[in-house]
Amino acid sequence: MARDPLQTVLRYESDKEQKLAEYFYQAQRNVEAQRQKLTQLQQYRVDYIEQIKQTAASGVQATRYQQHLSFVGKLDLACEQQTQAITQASSVAEQRKVTWLKQQQRKKAIEKLIQKQQAIAVQRANRIEQSEMDEFANQLFYRR
Repeated sequence: MARDPLQTVLRYESDKEQKLAEYFYQAQRNVEAQRQKLTQLQQYRVDYIEQIKQTAASGVQATRYQQHLSFVGKLDLACEQQTQAITQASSVAEQRKVTWLKQQQRKKAIEKLIQKQQAIAVQRANRIEQSEMDEFANQLFYRR
């Protein structure tokens, strides 16, 4: 068992902070992946419309053209849904960031408390040492 319970608490809080940081970074990567999906969808939509234009230039049946437009509508819907997914992923990332930063503050507070206790212990040891030296000096003085 650890001699100082605060060191045990600090280790626990540090581990927790590292896990929360990793959760935050995962959420950030998810946001980026969702953005890439949206970019791909948008590019596919642009390419598909260009393909429709080329096909229409050589002549196309009305029903076939209607099917193309319907598919473009589905692509638009997919882009809207992907935008919503980005918004949701960004919200999760922001929540995880806040949680991680709060945990980071807790860890720093414990580190500060440990430093303060160590400083107090050093001061106490210095006072004891000074007191012992004064006592020793007094004994030498009175022995003469």
